[in-house]
Amino acid sequence: MMLRSCCLPLLAVALCSCVGRPPVLVAQATAAAPGLLSPQATAPLVPATVFFAGRVASTQERNAGAVRLASGALVIAVLVDTSGYSSDVKERYQAYLLAEAPLAIEGHTLPAGAYGFGFLAGDTFVVMDIGGHDLFTA
Repeated sequence: MMLRSCCLPLLAVALCSCVGRPPVLVAQATAAAPGLLSPQATAPLVPATVFFAGRVASTQERNAGAVRLASGALVIAVLVDTSGYSSDVKERYQAYLLAEAPLAIEGHTLPAGAYGFGFLAGDTFVVMDIGGHDLFTA
């Protein structure tokens, strides 16, 4: 299942809302103001490639979303090109998550860091470490 690009900013907001203080949503957050960042503010933050499960994948900058928390920490989610991965990895890994602050998701604490994530059949959300190992599903 492919994650729609419009879901990435909402996913970033949903993930951040579990950090203790939800982000303040504004139409276009400035570089230092909390909230959902505009595509123009997000673009320079998105890496062109990311490392996951022993490979480097290109990101899809146009399919990225970012949120700046009240603390100033960033959370970025971006779709990736998984064409070089095996079919079993492609089924689980659709996007990359970069978090400068710990996140709490369905009772699981995700430390600041870089993660792969995706959506499985049955509306299941899976988060993996950069080695491709499942951390949890929700």
